[in-house]
Amino acid sequence: MMKLAVLLLFASSSLVSSSNILAVFPLQAKSHYSFIEPLILRLAEKGHKVTNYNPFPQKYSISNYTDVSISECYPLQLRFHNMDNILKKVSNPLMSALMMATFDFGVEKFEKCTPLLQLLQSTEKYDLLITESFASDFTLLFAEKFKIPFITYVPNKLMSWLANRVANPMNPSYMPNMLTGLLAPMSFMERVINTLLYIETVTVYHWCNLRADEKVFQRFLEEPAPSVYDMIKNTSIMLTNAHESLVPTIPMVPSVIPVGGMHIRPAAKLPKVRSIYSCGPWTHFSYRHSF
Repeated sequence: MMKLAVLLLFASSSLVSSSNILAVFPLQAKSHYSFIEPLILRLAEKGHKVTNYNPFPQKYSISNYTDVSISECYPLQLRFHNMDNILKKVSNPLMSALMMATFDFGVEKFEKCTPLLQLLQSTEKYDLLITESFASDFTLLFAEKFKIPFITYVPNKLMSWLANRVANPMNPSYMPNMLTGLLAPMSFMERVINTLLYIETVTVYHWCNLRADEKVFQRFLEEPAPSVYDMIKNTSIMLTNAHESLVPTIPMVPSVIPVGGMHIRPAAKLPKVRSIYSCGPWTHFSYRHSF
């Protein structure tokens, strides 16, 4: 019986195959990419074939993993080089929401991005798309192109303008908007402010960002091209960079999975450095940690 079990195990293992995964991350924001990068590399380490279009290619070759740099297509916008400018906008909920609409991922940028245009013409067969949900959803056109499911990730906790695509409740009467810094329970005036900001963020994202994405969909997909407004509702899983110990608890549907801390690697031991101090006739030996 043991020999039969071993034979069945080897027979079944031959039926297991890896997936061909496509990853597309156009936003040149290192803090965003550092969160999802370990997952992408881990998938390749586990034997899946991963092709990753991103602005931060690896310095060394990795088995099962292919990097395609698109840093020249979507360069870091100059106004975000200055941290003081970023902090001024982020500290103001109104300006922070409007800042989202200024990210440029439109038709002009896409039609000049040779790697992505080549991908759009590719006959490769993919099984899954992994991309970011933040300021644009134009990358979902690759899910339509290859007829594959897609997983998105959010670089922080679930945001108001993304919740409805996975039917996650985001009621502003008792769920504070991420941009306000408010905590539950909220006073009446805080709920009023929270509701107004909710309306603003959802309206700005749909009116500005998704309209720009819709132009990319209709320009570069074969007719009849689906609407980006319909595509976003096909999100299979949404990973959020959040943890219940750090953010207020909110209701979450099963397709929203908080994975905050996923990018944190085990701490490495600090090396010890041997030092020799000489003072007159006395010589001292000591060990200290180097930082």
